[in-house]
This record gives sequence, structure tokens and C-alpha cells, in this order.
Amino acid sequence: ARPARADGAVNVLFVGGDFARKGGETLLQAFAGLPPSVKAHLHIVTKTEGVANGAANVTVHRDVAPNSERLRALFAEADFFAFPTRGDCLPLAVMEALAAGLPVITTNVAALPEAVTHGETGLVVPTDNALALSEAIGTLATDGALRMRLGLAARQAALSRFDAATNYRRLVDVVKNIAVERKMR
Repeated sequence: ARPARADGAVNVLFVGGDFARKGGETLLQAFAGLPPSVKAHLHIVTKTEGVANGAANVTVHRDVAPNSERLRALFAEADFFAFPTRGDCLPLAVMEALAAGLPVITTNVAALPEAVTHGETGLVVPTDNALALSEAIGTLATDGALRMRLGLAARQAALSRFDAATNYRRLVDVVKNIAVERKMR
């Protein structure tokens, strides 16, 4: 379980250097549309300037380096990860969130629905749909049992599908099998 905030709000994390392409504006619209009963704080890690100026319950973190202690701390303090991208294949930030045991809210873009299984490791919403994104954020923010279940499944999925050592061995085995098959011809 993640450490609780003093105000009872859950921490939502977004990491994306290119704020617009990663769906940052849609995320801000969705966050602003949350009902007052949803207690959440959005943490945005981006290089884009002028993001979320004065938005309530939003903190923008600049100059956070990849794999830095500060970024790892933000993942550790988060309750779930929001990544409503408009154009990515399979971003590292999503795999890092899954590995951190965070449920992920993302969009139905490219391979993301394969990495994040809707209802199992997170929630998948349509691209550029602030209402659907707001509903997904509200669902995870208010349902601790669901967050826990999805987070545990996210961690297991990351270990089984995205572990470098495991996948390296699998790749070597495939190459060896192909070489043996070609020799036998």
C-alpha cells in the first residue's frame, strides 16, 4: 500500500516529455472535471513549459531526470499512473509504472492495450476523451480495492512480459531454434 496523503487524496502520476502528444491537455481537462467528492492530486513530470499554471491539486515537476532518485520517489508515492497518449507505440514510462505495481490508465493507441489489459492491469480509454478519462480517474481514485488488485496484476504482468533477463533468454532461445532448423534443412 502507498503512503496516504494527509488530506486523504490519492496521488496520480503522469510522466511525459512531450506534454501535448502524451495527452497532457486531455488529462488536465479530465482532472478539472472530477467531482468534488474525488480526492486526488496530479503530479506531472514533463519538460514542456507553461503546463497547468495555477491548476488546483496539480504539481508540475521539472528537470526530473530519467531513472533519478526523484522520479523513483514519485513512482513510489503514486497510487496510479495516467498516460492518455495521442501517439506512442509502447512507452517506457508505462512499463515502468506497471513494474512499480501501479494500475495504468491509458488510451487505445498502438500496443498500449496489449501492455495494459483493461480491467486487469489498468483501464484503457478512447484517445482525446476527457470525459472517459475523468471517469476512469474517478473510479481508481475512489476504489482502493480495485487499485490494489490492478496494481498487483500490473506488477506480475511487468515481471512476466517485460523483464529484460527473461526476454533476453527467450530471444536467444528463438534465435538458437531458428539456427538449428536451418542447419537441419
